Amino acid sequence: DAMLIRSDPFITAARMLREVQRVLKVGGVYMLLTHGRGDPDTWRVPLLAMPHLAMNIAKTPDLGGYYIFVCTKLEELDPAVEEVNWGKAQAWADAQDRIDQEIEAENDRVDEEGQ
Repeated sequence: DAMLIRSDPFITAARMLREVQRVLKVGGVYMLLTHGRGDPDTWRVPLLAMPHLAMNIAKTPDLGGYYIFVCTKLEELDPAVEEVNWGKAQAWADAQDRIDQEIEAENDRVDEEGQ
């Protein structure tokens, strides 16, 4: 969640998860405990399912506003495939960041008008 409060949350998270993918061995597990903004299926699962990652994702039910994602690395991606997939992930994350910034700007405008 610390990644998602930055000004560019999606690309920041994509970079962090790329590093997670790199350092995990096949069968290795990355656990994400989250209590934050929005529906986890909207805000977390798309990040964990980006094309540059090869992970099985299991999510707990709602634990009082907390969720645990258990991500198991499935395979080592061929470096050429990973690079192409990273380009796709970057494009998606950049687009999501632009959308997020537009929403934030609109929310700020509405807040200013209401004061």
